[in-house]
Amino acid sequence: LANQGYDSLLSLLCCRHKIRYIQAQARESNRSARTLYAKIDDRLKQFSSAIAIPDVSTQLDRLQTLLAQIPIDAQSYTQHLSDLHAHCTAIDVNIANYEISLKQLAAIGETPPFWQQFLTLSRDRDRTQIQTNIDYLSPITALFQQAIDTIRGTVEIEQAKIDRASEDAAEKRQQTIERLIFAVSTG
Repeated sequence: LANQGYDSLLSLLCCRHKIRYIQAQARESNRSARTLYAKIDDRLKQFSSAIAIPDVSTQLDRLQTLLAQIPIDAQSYTQHLSDLHAHCTAIDVNIANYEISLKQLAAIGETPPFWQQFLTLSRDRDRTQIQTNIDYLSPITALFQQAIDTIRGTVEIEQAKIDRASEDAAEKRQQTIERLIFAVSTG
């Protein structure tokens, strides 16, 4: 029996180890994503306060700073979310392999009940927890992109206002110079 079940037992133990490792990795990815979520949420609040600044140049500086910071954090956030999706897929594969190995061992002889309990817990609790984390964190990515687009739009509008004001001032200077030249040449 030991010779017959050796490969299945080795596969079962490897899958169990992989499932435990993936669970730990998924918890770490979730923790990191939630930390970044809080950081980006704070930056979005800074965006609201930056729009309220009456001084346009200070407002533009603050918005440009936020525009530089948010995409970097959003990229990291998206990477952690992608890692969670990969962990979900990996845990599904390893649960299926564990179940196959367990069935092969059960066909050879009696198996300890805690092996089946581990399978049930992994499928019901751990896999569900990873999927719940993904479901919780996924909708926020659209909000980040919308915030980035809003900041860019605001910066472009304010920059256009400044450019228009500069053009108006340059046009007035040009008219003043033309009048002065006309007055001097008439004199």
